[in-house]
Amino acid sequence: MTLRRGDKGQKVMVLQASLQEAGIALPAYGVDGMFGPETESAVKQAQGLFLMEPNGIADQKLFDVLGISDITSTHYPAEQTASPGVKKWILAGILVGALAFAAQKIRG
Repeated sequence: MTLRRGDKGQKVMVLQASLQEAGIALPAYGVDGMFGPETESAVKQAQGLFLMEPNGIADQKLFDVLGISDITSTHYPAEQTASPGVKKWILAGILVGALAFAAQKIRG
């Protein structure tokens, strides 16, 4: 199962809520169930943070990292969004990026 630009509905809402809970902002539209440019950009940002190809298409690999156990389920409990460990992964990704940037600056 994948979600991409143009998709709509409850599955997109779960993805959007999970992205927000992971610290990735959706400032203009928030959790609206519409996979538009803002959601695509947020997905690319998440993919980059988790060292995935930033193609803007949400797949099972991204769902797993965000703690979405079954995006195909027709019932989503309110607590089925990003797991607490996701924020640790995001912070780790930011740290790795900062270290790579610092190393590049040191090398000149």
